[in-house]
Amino acid sequence: MKTGIYKDDNFQYKDSYNRDARCGVEVVEVNGKIYAILTELPDNHGVSVTNAVGIIATVVYNQFLSNKPIDKIVWIEHYIKPEETYDEVTLFYNGAVFQQPQWKRIKMPEWF
Repeated sequence: MKTGIYKDDNFQYKDSYNRDARCGVEVVEVNGKIYAILTELPDNHGVSVTNAVGIIATVVYNQFLSNKPIDKIVWIEHYIKPEETYDEVTLFYNGAVFQQPQWKRIKMPEWF
């Protein structure tokens, strides 16, 4: 069963140089796992989700998921254009920030 935790089609964030950017964020719980889907918006003129995934994950975690076990959170990067893609992103959490992203291409989750 899919349970929505948070959704924002215009999530604002700042890159490491304090420049504005935005993406879509949807956080859902499915079968005991928390999925955070970070969607690159075609009209985002700031830093991409790929280049700011650690920053975005840290903000999303601190604002909405800090009461959830980190080992239950799955980060997914979603691009709509030029072709729709999904990547599971493994991040290291040092107790303050998420960093050292590693990407693995996946098929679109059936529940999405």
